[in-house]
Amino acid sequence: MMNKEFLLKHGFEEVPPDGIKEILQQYSTIKEVSIDTNITEPISMLVGRTRAKKATITLEKVENWQERLIVVKSDRAKTRLFNVPLEEMGNILIKHYDNSMVEIIFDIAEKGISVQICFQA
Repeated sequence: MMNKEFLLKHGFEEVPPDGIKEILQQYSTIKEVSIDTNITEPISMLVGRTRAKKATITLEKVENWQERLIVVKSDRAKTRLFNVPLEEMGNILIKHYDNSMVEIIFDIAEKGISVQICFQA
């Protein structure tokens, strides 16, 4: 993750994994989403970027597995843009902007992967 102290000083709030559920329930349908995936160890490097218009963000259980954060593009094929178990998410930071934009930054377990999701409600 980027410098956590810097982000906290600039408007981000730390959220527990259970708190993300309450926040995402407010934003089921979104106008635009951008997802960046970075490797943070041993060096920082962007490894994936996805953008889409009209998508949904949900928290759901897939079969008998744990709850997952899923971002689905609103197309005919219902393309899954992102899918991660909620229990793998750590160091969750969130920032709400005035123009109904939300930015979520979190690490995936201790695998050296950081994800940034920005979306406009």
